[in-house]
Amino acid sequence: MAGTDATQWNVGGSYRVRQPYRFKARLRSYRNDALRRIASVRIADLVNAEQLVDKALDFPARFLITLSYSHTPSLPLESLCKLEYDMSENALELIEKIGLLPLVNVSDPSKAAPIAQALSKGGIDAIEVTLRDATALESLANARKALPNALVGAGSVHNVADAERAIDLGADFIVAPGVDPETIQFCQTRQTPVIPGAVTATEIEQARALGLSVVKFFPADILGGVKAINALRGPFADVRFVPTGGINLDNMTPYAENKGVYALGGSFLTPSAAVAAGDWDAITSTAERAVDKMLGFTMGHVGVNCPTADAARAAAEEFAEIFRFSTREIDISFFGGSAVEAMKKPSFGEHGHIAIATNSMKRAIHHLERRGYSFRFFKNNDKGEMIAAYITNEIGGFAIHLCVKY
Repeated sequence: MAGTDATQWNVGGSYRVRQPYRFKARLRSYRNDALRRIASVRIADLVNAEQLVDKALDFPARFLITLSYSHTPSLPLESLCKLEYDMSENALELIEKIGLLPLVNVSDPSKAAPIAQALSKGGIDAIEVTLRDATALESLANARKALPNALVGAGSVHNVADAERAIDLGADFIVAPGVDPETIQFCQTRQTPVIPGAVTATEIEQARALGLSVVKFFPADILGGVKAINALRGPFADVRFVPTGGINLDNMTPYAENKGVYALGGSFLTPSAAVAAGDWDAITSTAERAVDKMLGFTMGHVGVNCPTADAARAAAEEFAEIFRFSTREIDISFFGGSAVEAMKKPSFGEHGHIAIATNSMKRAIHHLERRGYSFRFFKNNDKGEMIAAYITNEIGGFAIHLCVKY
């Protein structure tokens, strides 16, 4: 690859030139969105980009990385300064896709690793280790070592010293109980995403002034839950929340359905009884149930392939007449009620398609891809919002696509 245009490896983001002559990066796998780490290596020791990638790939996956600086005449390979890839935005994006942020608060650091592994087994590749006792940093380090490819963050971070220790141990993100400008600016300097607690208009304005658009909302139940989030989203439409406190499997659905919620956090994902008993299977089961409730998969509609637009209109009208549905026309089809879509011309699937509705397209795609399913076609509306994503698999002659609940 040496001497070629590195844009073929481009993943976006930004680079900062620093001393000494080392390259540090986190690579993003486009197969499962996991964040992968590699140790710093001397650029001068590398013959080409493939060697750098080989150091990261101890498993089959597709990685993209930008090495454009190594092909810039003014920056020859042997004189490169340290190039540090800023993963902050991608880490936050991954938190949103995962959608759940379990809190880990244990006095026994040896339990942090199996908790993290149990959560990952249940579909949640992100945890927040709260710094609430003397062993918390050891717990964070243990979780980081056990799950090098997951997101491990530090919570209850009150000051720069705590943030620095956590980041040095490998924390991917920082969660703070309040808006402390010094701590936030330090995290930004270290290119580590930070989510501060902000529950009043004044606190949210302070966070926005520091360039943040995602804040923690704690204690959510006491402060009004979804109603309070909706009210705050009026004047702060550009801000989204990570609610924690009082959320559980029984009441989480309204949060999961709310567009103002960036991710749901809480200790309900790591039940204290299961932690005390070392019942890691119970934690995995809780994680699986939470993921299912968050995604909220339900039947959307059935699409029927028709040979012509006239045939599609007739099919929709017949369904409407039988069941007293209303009809409506869109650019590609006619609907008989909300349950049947008659396509104006044959589309995906031998017979048609089945649409499965979800609370969040972004989260659903992430979790299905994590389970090994791939997608072949995506459709956005005029606002750029994804409204359909077709799974590669077909079942019984029907294509399957996701759609967002309305």
